[in-house]
Amino acid sequence: MARETFRKVITSPELIEEINPKNKQLMKMFLKHKNAKCSDKTIENYKSDLNIYFCYNVTENNNKFFIDTKKIELAQFFDYALLELKWSGNRYARMRSLMKNFSQFIVDYLDEDYPDFKNQVNKAVAKVPKIPVRKKTILLPEDVYHLRDVLIDRGKIEQAAYLMLLASSGVRISESIRITVDMIDEDYTAFGGLFFVLL
Repeated sequence: MARETFRKVITSPELIEEINPKNKQLMKMFLKHKNAKCSDKTIENYKSDLNIYFCYNVTENNNKFFIDTKKIELAQFFDYALLELKWSGNRYARMRSLMKNFSQFIVDYLDEDYPDFKNQVNKAVAKVPKIPVRKKTILLPEDVYHLRDVLIDRGKIEQAAYLMLLASSGVRISESIRITVDMIDEDYTAFGGLFFVLL
């Protein structure tokens, strides 16, 4: 059942340290601006993705200030992401969206400092189809119950309860961390009593 994911890491603490200070300042302002509107996890992902781009920029574009980035350089980064990092369509789209938002932040809020800067992402970076790179793992009900029983036998009661919560509520794992006990009512179900409806 294990699914393999290709992973090539192009960041390192040393490369992050080398990022052009002016690019670091742009990142800091953007993340601070987004912090009021986004979850901590989203901000963490934004920071990680910006580090990926700017570490690439250090090694491939002579650590160029983002304001001076050419369309071809943006396009080459996204080509690299597809060919070398083997990003899925979803991963590519996430980074494209971030870079578009990052550029738009500069256009909207830093236009007095950089009046000639344009958001080039739409023109420079083509969209790619979101084709799944892995087959989904679908557990049959008997697989879920077997896994639950194995967890209980091993004394992992909390993990067994969490598994059953996920299976019976239909929420994504990332959404499940927001569920509290007071949101669950055993009498409030849907789909023939199979799924809990969270209050």
